[in-house]
Amino acid sequence: MARESVCYCNKSKSDLEKFDYDLIVLGGGSGGLSAAKEAADLGAKVAIFDCCDSRFSGWQIEADIQHNWRSLENVVQKYVKTVKCALKAELARRKIVHFPTSGSFKDPHTILPAKSGHKEVTGKLILIALEAREQYPDIPGDVQLGITTEDLFSREKSPGKTLIIGAGCMGLECAGFLNGLGYNVTVMNRSAMALKRLDQSMASHVVAEMEQRGVKFLSECQAKSITKSPDSERLQCTWVDGENQQVAEDFDTVLFAIGRKTYLTNLNLEKASVRDFNADSGHIQTINEQTNVPHIFAVGDVLHDKPQMASIALQAGKLLSRRLFACSREHMDYEIFGFVLFTPLEYGAVGLTEESALSRFGEDSIEVYHAYYKPSSYLLTQRSIEHCYLKVVALREGAGKILGMHFLGPNAGEVVQGFVTAMRCGLTVESLLNTVGIHITNAEEFIKLDVTKRSGLDPKLTPCCS
Repeated sequence: MARESVCYCNKSKSDLEKFDYDLIVLGGGSGGLSAAKEAADLGAKVAIFDCCDSRFSGWQIEADIQHNWRSLENVVQKYVKTVKCALKAELARRKIVHFPTSGSFKDPHTILPAKSGHKEVTGKLILIALEAREQYPDIPGDVQLGITTEDLFSREKSPGKTLIIGAGCMGLECAGFLNGLGYNVTVMNRSAMALKRLDQSMASHVVAEMEQRGVKFLSECQAKSITKSPDSERLQCTWVDGENQQVAEDFDTVLFAIGRKTYLTNLNLEKASVRDFNADSGHIQTINEQTNVPHIFAVGDVLHDKPQMASIALQAGKLLSRRLFACSREHMDYEIFGFVLFTPLEYGAVGLTEESALSRFGEDSIEVYHAYYKPSSYLLTQRSIEHCYLKVVALREGAGKILGMHFLGPNAGEVVQGFVTAMRCGLTVESLLNTVGIHITNAEEFIKLDVTKRSGLDPKLTPCCS
């Protein structure tokens, strides 16, 4: 049952003056920052507790094209510093008070700073917005010798031959990026499937494309240890493969991309009477971002069973502040949102996967339209189009309400973005196929779909003049 949204925009001044702040945000995650800025723009007094911590992207153009990792690392670090400076300026402009330390609950309305030199403060409303951090697998040598995706651009030395443990989105994006720079890359996965939370036919194309580019995949393998190689300065990773055989190989870098977690223990949620949380997973159960304590909210990575995406957290935080301080009634839609995987051949999607649609509605109720295509940027080249593929998942009844759209190809995020709005407005197969396309674009391929999986016809591109 949904909890009623509480609006504080009409609260009396004397009521709010009982507290130091109208809103205190614990953590500097995307959703927390978004909520803080929106609340401040709506007139709220806000504070945040957060521990901040070629010559063009490293390419050297000479007789032979090379890549200088140190130059790239410097460019990235300068960009990070620029973003942090811009964020501090934004907070200052909005008169948001920033405490450069973490905070914990003393009671439901009082926050204790972790660092000395800061006094405890009180807030009418509290928002928990901790940012998830990459995990280590708890094997010998993991922390001492391995790194996570967060450390990649803090290293002055190039990664060289790299083992990436984890075949989720972050793992494959890093693999594609490093492979594109010319490094030897291997991806290790505990299960048989990579990208297991994504649409599986699209995921299989992503993996196959990366394999063709030289990325090696090890499936059903479990890493056991990392040690210094006895024969070189490299790292030796030992693992057990799918046939229960122990294997060892040397790498320059071992990078963990096994998932992210928020750490709730130090928040002392019990002192705030927050009950529905799991310290092991780092998640809090909410209804419309509201915990069991009416004035305590959560957004972003800490939410149970919600996508961990910065763009989603940004919107959720903004909408939450509008409900709290502007009496809006709009809630976050956690189902229809755009997503893009920045692998060498990008994968963009909005809505349900084919597997989710079949599970929810049944095979007899679902129609899947699909096709292979030739991207417009490939027309005069000999680049492979083997994995340039798209599909639409829709209901069979009526005009065919579209449940999901999936696109694999160049600039997938740009292609999918507009369809997010269309799906939120109730896009159907009938209206999609009646749309006039912009020729010649990749997005146009969606309105040319005419082959369904149910028909059994071949969706592959056939020679024609169109």
